[in-house]
Amino acid sequence: MVEGSLATVPRKCGSKTCECSQGVTKHQAMILCKKVNGRSVATYVPKDLWEQVKKWNQEHKKIKRILKKISDINEQIIRRHVKDKRHAREVRRSLEVLPGQ
Repeated sequence: MVEGSLATVPRKCGSKTCECSQGVTKHQAMILCKKVNGRSVATYVPKDLWEQVKKWNQEHKKIKRILKKISDINEQIIRRHVKDKRHAREVRRSLEVLPGQ
């Protein structure tokens, strides 16, 4: 898996004989963008890794969704525990016999 956002961007290849050097057409490049210490960082992805990196990125997003669901469920468990504990305390208080009776 790999974290970040993928983007394809137009780029010149650097060859003086290519059409892209005259601005006619440009080649596509892929970059992986993410935040590091609050700053955006881009990593060039070689063309032969495009499909693999896309799969890794999709897997990361899938795992993030699953972790979010697990976190939500655990938060519900915590809230339910507190609610049940308060309810049990109220029941015990209501069943207490007043002293001296």
